[in-house]
Amino acid sequence: MKPSPNVYLLRYGWSAWPSSDSIPALPPEPFLHDLAEAWKRDALHLLEHRRQADLIQLLFSAAPNVAPVDLARVAKGRLQHALRKAGIPFDFSRKVAVRALGENTRETVAAYVRDQLEHADLADPRYRDLLQRHAIEDDKVRLDEPTAGSTGTTCTSSW
Repeated sequence: MKPSPNVYLLRYGWSAWPSSDSIPALPPEPFLHDLAEAWKRDALHLLEHRRQADLIQLLFSAAPNVAPVDLARVAKGRLQHALRKAGIPFDFSRKVAVRALGENTRETVAAYVRDQLEHADLADPRYRDLLQRHAIEDDKVRLDEPTAGSTGTTCTSSW
């Protein structure tokens, strides 16, 4: 099944600092290539990287099912493991930063959700048929506007 073109529109910056010493130089290739391949198995695609003596920064695109906390854990864990395996044992500080970058707009999210029926690899084809029968697209329905609830409260969209 062909993946949705909207899958990897989410961008995250990850930063980490050394626990005491400076961050070592990264080993020569294929170190980074192999590390990027390992991150791909976690639905993270390394787009850019920058290393300074007191900071390392990585830019990832991520699938929507990757929570920022998991990105923080996997990025640090795989990098630290790869350095140790390359003979460069190194400890990062517990201080890491993850930032969502770019325009993760309502339109981007809506396009991703809209594509799911066509692009999601569902285990049971009967479920896809069920979803297809109940899927509608109606421009008159405005989910971003407040609606009156049965308890007298007004519900608003969280987007």
